[in-house]
Amino acid sequence: MNNNIDHFLMYEELNFNPIWKERTHYQESSNIICFYQEFLLNNNKTIFIAETSEENIEIKEKLFVSINNYLNIIADDKTLKYKKLNTSDLISSFNKIDFILLLTQSERILKSKFFNESNIQCVIKCKTSLEDIIMNTNNKKILWNDIKALVMKTKLINSEK
Repeated sequence: MNNNIDHFLMYEELNFNPIWKERTHYQESSNIICFYQEFLLNNNKTIFIAETSEENIEIKEKLFVSINNYLNIIADDKTLKYKKLNTSDLISSFNKIDFILLLTQSERILKSKFFNESNIQCVIKCKTSLEDIIMNTNNKKILWNDIKALVMKTKLINSEK
């Protein structure tokens, strides 16, 4: 009796195909979009970044614009229109920055080469994201607390100068 069984045939018969055979299409995660705005806050160069997926982008962009309008009111300067970029384009557009307010679900942008090599005084990563705020409006309170923390830190740094 022959004990040599063709394992591939057995797996196929039992429908235990390896995962790479089951996946005919490897789907990349949807493109990541960043909304980006530079402004001066208490004489500190500050940027506001919101990283998100392309799903429901119109609603997310409208929310970003609302948050950005508030930041423009409290900013020292009248800033230009915000930018909508891919993550790779965003990193290359940074200049000397004192503070970053980061609104994202992932840690990907924090692990980028820019954040490791630059001399940023403070990165405030919000405890919520555009998606979270859209799904649950109670998350706006979290965002406003993070913005308040940013303003307080910029005032503190400005008073130390």
